[in-house]
Amino acid sequence: MLDQHPELPDALNLFGALLHHYGMNEEAVAHLRRAIATEPGVAEYHAPLAVALGAPGETTAAIAASEQAITLQPKLPEPHSNPGIWPAAVGWMDEAWQASREAVRLRPAYPEAHNSGRRQPACWTGARG
Repeated sequence: MLDQHPELPDALNLFGALLHHYGMNEEAVAHLRRAIATEPGVAEYHAPLAVALGAPGETTAAIAASEQAITLQPKLPEPHSNPGIWPAAVGWMDEAWQASREAVRLRPAYPEAHNSGRRQPACWTGARG
């Protein structure tokens, strides 16, 4: 698909998410940023960018991408779930707790919202001590 339509944002987004899944985060970030450059107002492009940025530890950039996705579409649970992990990594325990709770509130059946605490226990124990 990208061979025929190299700037198709949905294809760039999906390919970026796939690259991240296989641990190719630099390439994933590049594709996701191209999708965003084409259509900056789509929250579903910012959320996977946050995940790809957060994987190698670019916490500040990951939080910014999640915040942008939340600004664009506040009821999308994915960007709320990921900040449940990253603020804890920089010591913002209350923010981590609130973000995780909001993700669960928005979509109780969304498994990632419930798993965010398991991937980074500090976001739960630090906030509720």
